[in-house]
Amino acid sequence: MENKIYVQIIGLMKDPDFQKAKLILADTRWQTPALQDDYYENFEEPFVRGVLEWQWLDFLRHKMETEGAEFHSYNKPLVVYLDNQLIGGAGEFEAWAAEAYHFKDNKCRADYAAIGREEYRMQLRATGHQFAYLDVEIGEEAEERMILELFSDSVPKTCANFVSLCKGDKGRSESGVNLSYVGSLFHRVVPCGWIQGGDILHGKGDGGESVYGPLFDDENFSVKHSRRGIVGMANRGPHSNGSQFYITLRPCGWMDRQYVAFGQVIEGLRLLDRIEQCETYNQRPKTNVRISGCGLLATA
Repeated sequence: MENKIYVQIIGLMKDPDFQKAKLILADTRWQTPALQDDYYENFEEPFVRGVLEWQWLDFLRHKMETEGAEFHSYNKPLVVYLDNQLIGGAGEFEAWAAEAYHFKDNKCRADYAAIGREEYRMQLRATGHQFAYLDVEIGEEAEERMILELFSDSVPKTCANFVSLCKGDKGRSESGVNLSYVGSLFHRVVPCGWIQGGDILHGKGDGGESVYGPLFDDENFSVKHSRRGIVGMANRGPHSNGSQFYITLRPCGWMDRQYVAFGQVIEGLRLLDRIEQCETYNQRPKTNVRISGCGLLATA
């Protein structure tokens, strides 16, 4: 049959609206076998892609550059295209399906949220990587969470140091330092550069220790500083890694042979924006930006 409908759905995989749009499209969402047959007859193979937050923000930036004004204020967690024409999000797609195919939604939002959480968990698990979280407070405001993907297959020793400092499972060092990021500050903000934290000794950027001793060697430089949100070890020269780390605010290729990168922010990039926007004096935030909690994210 000619003029089959082509549907494209791209969105945040753990958002309920994205999961709802997927199920509107799926065979099981049509109400009768006759409508399912009609679906196969009238639709091309659809394109459906669930993404993580950092991928979604990259997608929106690309759309702003290529499609212009309608994406500058776009605030839905997904996009739905029919025959390459943007119709909007889940609400617009549901209205179209109801009119064209008598679609009726029999699930509640909590159902979609549960499906999204499980798909997100399975996606993280499939990478084979570890994922750490940092709960961050800016001044007296409520904490927000940042999730970091750790490339433990490429830089296992560096990642193990970071994980232990997040979990706080090594207690105190021989010199008496509490080997934990909890309570430590992001003490440096370089707009359009990076933010830096992890001084678990003084919180000023002149101290810290690794779980292996005061310092440990550069492991390798295999992870590149290719985008905003790359996480790496701050140092004072070659082979001087301790507990301090940074998160890039833009691609920083000049760092590639000087600092060991070991992860990336996959969620919490708007929190990263807020930290970058903090008022500073000599690159130190005037308001405390504190890690109030941290650990390893369960994906099993």
